[in-house]
Amino acid sequence: MLKLKFLFAFFLMHSAMFAWGQQTQPSKTQPSILTSPAAAQSSAVPSTASESQPNKKFSLKSQTDAALAGIMNARGLVCTIFAGAFDWWTLSYVVTTYSTYMVVPSCDENYYYNLTVASITAQTLATDTGLKVFRGGSHQFIMDVNLSTVRDKFFYIGQLRFSKNGEVRISIWDAFKKKTEIIAGLIDSPYTSYNYNSQIYYIWNIGTLAHRLVSPVGDSYIMYSFTNEVSTNLTREGLIDLKDQLNLPPGWAFENFLVSETITVRAMPATGYISSVIFDELNNFYVKYQQ
Repeated sequence: MLKLKFLFAFFLMHSAMFAWGQQTQPSKTQPSILTSPAAAQSSAVPSTASESQPNKKFSLKSQTDAALAGIMNARGLVCTIFAGAFDWWTLSYVVTTYSTYMVVPSCDENYYYNLTVASITAQTLATDTGLKVFRGGSHQFIMDVNLSTVRDKFFYIGQLRFSKNGEVRISIWDAFKKKTEIIAGLIDSPYTSYNYNSQIYYIWNIGTLAHRLVSPVGDSYIMYSFTNEVSTNLTREGLIDLKDQLNLPPGWAFENFLVSETITVRAMPATGYISSVIFDELNNFYVKYQQ
């Protein structure tokens, strides 16, 4: 009987987990959230001969250069894909995040959305044994400084380069305990916290206009990336009016605030590089921080 429960949970999770962060698919002609193409050009990485060799792995020479990490993608787009697999050793579902962060100055949004899911899956499975792969969307970071590191080799999906950024693990026990939020209702479950394993290192400077969600128990989550894949007219400047577009659950609040003391969110080895992240129904992402 217990084995049957495990198999039942596996199939439920397999069918439901891939809605994580995935609300709607934008058309290839939607307006880009990159407001200044010239800004992306100014931080572009020079092309190399290796870029013409798809599906081949290469080491990222500057992957530990914190200064480069803080500059790249400052105004450009970051495209993401998720690969999910069930880990029988730990009885948990693993969603691995791959993105163009630090390996592409600004993701070509139209090219990204024109890639077929079958093509993405075939090329991702060469580096990951995930059971299913899907798009995570294109986002723009909004922290002042991003010192997050990328240590894995990059690989090609079409003409875009991706590298592993982190992963989310949801145990089968948590899935049973929170089946309403995590399994059956996952496709409509923004404002659900996930433990994200990644070496993130974000900084917001004094005087910056920032945006946060506050949970009913007082936990604060600061927005670190936004997208217009759901709300096609959403811009960086328009985030100040985002509250009017959100259907906040009871007890939740959306706040705009000026940073009065430098905010640093850094995943540390002592906590296993775990951070608590959530997303809203417009697919904007937030990370928990201490005020």
